[in-house]
Amino acid sequence: MADHSENALRAVIKSLRDVVGPSVAADDPLAQEQLGLSLLHLEFLATRLPQLHTRAVFELKHHVRMAHAVIDRLGESRAADALRAAVEDAGRALSNPIARTDTLGKATDRVSAEITAVLRADLETSAAADIERAIVDISAERIAFERAWYLPTGFDPKPESVLSLDDASTTRA
Repeated sequence: MADHSENALRAVIKSLRDVVGPSVAADDPLAQEQLGLSLLHLEFLATRLPQLHTRAVFELKHHVRMAHAVIDRLGESRAADALRAAVEDAGRALSNPIARTDTLGKATDRVSAEITAVLRADLETSAAADIERAIVDISAERIAFERAWYLPTGFDPKPESVLSLDDASTTRA
């Protein structure tokens, strides 16, 4: 059976624009503004719908890379054990060719939570600072991806410097 999600989303957009929009009071600027913003966001989502799984894969791989950087700095420690287990589960999700997008998202959430737990743990100051620097460094790839993802919204101050979404989702910064 064919997936009609994109068609359904386009129908909602058309309905909001052609039926609901004209019904919103012209003297209600807030309602007019919110309707316009809602339509813009739905239109943006419609363009990204086919790439949601790619986004989930990127996010999980990004968090796994971040987790490895944290584990490398922790070495053999109790603080790293739960993070190692989350990374192992993430690896299984990534190696499953039919893993659902929500499964990848849950794995990402778990890895992220374990990284946060390490950051909140009582670590030696220099070790904590080293881990934080590594996370900031690795976050550059996420920033590049987010800029590419949201480029169609028109808010990036330097759109000419943004990678293509394909490049941002496969290239490490």
